[in-house]
Amino acid sequence: SAFHSTIYFLIDGDTNRLARARALADTAYSIDADLAAVHIALGTLHYFGEQDYDRALEEYAIAANLEPNNSEVYSRIATAQRRAGRWEEALADAKRAVELSPREVGRLGTLGTTYLYLRDYSAAIRTFDRSIALRPDESYAYYWKTLAILLRGADRLIVYEAYQQPRPRTWLAVVVFHWRYTLRVLNEYVQDTVMARQLPSSNDFLDYSLAKATLYSTVGEIDLARAYYDSARAFLLDPEGGYRERLGQPQVHGALGVIYAGLGLKDEAIREAELGVELLPVSKDAMAGPGAVGSLAEVYVMVGEYDAAIDQLEYLLSIPAPISVALIRTDPIWDPLRDNPRFQALLEKYE
Repeated sequence: SAFHSTIYFLIDGDTNRLARARALADTAYSIDADLAAVHIALGTLHYFGEQDYDRALEEYAIAANLEPNNSEVYSRIATAQRRAGRWEEALADAKRAVELSPREVGRLGTLGTTYLYLRDYSAAIRTFDRSIALRPDESYAYYWKTLAILLRGADRLIVYEAYQQPRPRTWLAVVVFHWRYTLRVLNEYVQDTVMARQLPSSNDFLDYSLAKATLYSTVGEIDLARAYYDSARAFLLDPEGGYRERLGQPQVHGALGVIYAGLGLKDEAIREAELGVELLPVSKDAMAGPGAVGSLAEVYVMVGEYDAAIDQLEYLLSIPAPISVALIRTDPIWDPLRDNPRFQALLEKYE
């Protein structure tokens, strides 16, 4: 376990450290190729370092043959299968991992998020409740349970009460980069907290600006929203800032697309959001890819390309993704589509 954890921590996007991780794994393999830990490490290298999920699955399968009762192996297989779009297989292996280690919250987390993407929200909530009962001090399960409740279509007050459960300091980054709709849907409950938030440290500034821009836009304070969108844009593109180095990462281009849309820069917004999808298509990563598609749909509706937005929503509803009809009906960003016959037919189809 310590060995493949070392491999994981060496993989951080730095070419030199990735090379060190690869050399370490190759050395371990040359010493003893019959250790499951060696193949888990090689799988981790392919998964995180190269995003080669097929090769990761090959290594994890060898590890499973060597240690057929190792729950970690089945959990890792499930995570790689999800990325490769093999969702039913992922669910079966995630269940197997939990059967082998029913009190391991990491295994429960993999199973719960798999249920969520497959839109079995009741099963997801039950799974996260099991995790919370085991480790009430950890915030991971609270996040995902809140999302499952929101996607299932609960009253907003119920969602907010779940949202208030323990969360780490990074909660703002989570809701802005992944769950902007949480800010929009719960705007009347969370706006006082976010609006009153003081200027954070520089590494949180982008999330801070986007959160305020999202909320001001939702409540119709367009000038204030644009001011914060512009602050986010300037920070993101600052040639001396750390975020500029992250250009090329799909989620950053998706965020930049939303920023440009908020500033009324239609062509730039579409270009950036489409680039985010191009860099991370669902065919390459079925777990993270839908997020880029969601950002593109938001951009399209923000700049008035309503048919294009509906096209993206239809695609998202047809695949495993953290979006639902109930959420779309609640999220105010889709209000311009409410009277559109195509939009109404789409929601009825996937109700």
